[in-house]
Amino acid sequence: MLLEIKRILKEKGKLLVIEFHKRQTPMGPPEDHRISQEESEKISCENGFRIIDTFALGDNFYSIVFEVI
Repeated sequence: MLLEIKRILKEKGKLLVIEFHKRQTPMGPPEDHRISQEESEKISCENGFRIIDTFALGDNFYSIVFEVI
C-alpha cells in the first residue's frame, strides 16, 4: 500500500500516519493488531519515505509525518 501512496503523491508529497501506541490504552484495537512507532518508521523509510516530524496525540496515539524521497 505504501508504494501506491508514494506513486500518487507529488514529489516531496507528505504522508501523515496516526496510530495507536502498541500498548494497552483505554480505547482502540487489541495490542496485537497495532504497529509500533519504530515499526511504522522502519517500514515507511524502506518504501521511499523519510521522517519529517513525530509527535504524540494525547496518551493513546503517535503521529509521524513522512515525505516522499
